[in-house]
Amino acid sequence: MQASNAPSKSAVPFAQSGTKNAIPVASQIGVTPGAASFTDGFPPLTMTPVAAGGVPPYGADFNGILNFLSAAVRWAQTGGGYPYDAEFSTSLGGYPKGAVVLKSGGAGYWLSTVENNSSNPDTGGAGWVALPAGIATTLQAQAMTDDTAALTPLKLASVTATEARRGIAKIATTAQAAVGTDDASIMTPKKTVESVARFSPHALDALSGSGTFNVPANTYFLDVEMWGGGGGGGGVGSAGSVGAGGGGAGEYVRFILPVVPGGTIAYAVGTGGNGGGAGGAGGNGGSTSFGSVSAMGGSGGSPNSTGNGGAGGTGGAGTASIRSSGNSGGAGGTAYANGATGGVGGGAAFGGAGGSNGPAAAGGGGFPGGGGAGRGTSNTGGGSPGSPGVIIVRY
Repeated sequence: MQASNAPSKSAVPFAQSGTKNAIPVASQIGVTPGAASFTDGFPPLTMTPVAAGGVPPYGADFNGILNFLSAAVRWAQTGGGYPYDAEFSTSLGGYPKGAVVLKSGGAGYWLSTVENNSSNPDTGGAGWVALPAGIATTLQAQAMTDDTAALTPLKLASVTATEARRGIAKIATTAQAAVGTDDASIMTPKKTVESVARFSPHALDALSGSGTFNVPANTYFLDVEMWGGGGGGGGVGSAGSVGAGGGGAGEYVRFILPVVPGGTIAYAVGTGGNGGGAGGAGGNGGSTSFGSVSAMGGSGGSPNSTGNGGAGGTGGAGTASIRSSGNSGGAGGTAYANGATGGVGGGAAFGGAGGSNGPAAAGGGGFPGGGGAGRGTSNTGGGSPGSPGVIIVRY
């Protein structure tokens, strides 16, 4: 059959304005001779010859029957549906499985999923499921509050996931997972494992001096630790009651740096400050830098003429996750036996200890970044040097 075979429609039921009887359901035998009913149709009396006592069928019954049927056909031709009818349901023992009834509000349909279904779907009856009432708009799809409209693949694709809305998100490519900057794609377990392997440190470089760090392949983050150089201890020019001051420790810095494979980063590691000569102040420790971030060196200790300890390195440039100032060097001691002790060097955070000493010989700063000790006054001479800094790069 083809669409062109559709029968013609009629906007007027048969005998709409004609004489017609309302056909009753109950049998009319014994009530109205020859009257039709839905139970008997036309009774046997109408099929009995008039000469034998029969009666002809009523024309109004014919009109009534055809009007009833054609009115139902016209309603179906308009696309009209029927809502749940409790009386009708009871009369036929419930709706069959697969029956479709109109929702009470007229916006959508209910589908029966069981046989002999007598429950009312509009009041939450069991055995019914709602059928979609049209296609959701893009706004309805994204709002996710309408429970009556159907989602097409196109509308579903418009429901993209955001931080504020659940929805569809594409799977990140290997390149996106490697870079780690895309905030609109999701990670599969495989790509997560690959990314963790890339981002987790599995190699370490300890840098000294100065130069250029070359970012290795498949490396996108660096974990950088560095210390400034420690200051040198002060020297003693002549015996006295005050020892020379110890040098301050270098500053400590740690940070995570996003990088691009194949990129280059300039660096310089601060040297330790020289110990002060006889009667001289200790040298300042050099600052350490990696790219735009720096850790300051510690200050040198004063000679025994004043005996003040050098300040710890602090105030380096750049943003860091951890930044800790170096400890200041100790002040020179006062008279002790044959002379005064020199001040101890400052200790570097997470790094080298400061140098220590007695009335005479001075102790060097511990690596990395420790301040050198000042000299005691048992005899003249220089202070101890501070330790150089260092840069540790994990990737």
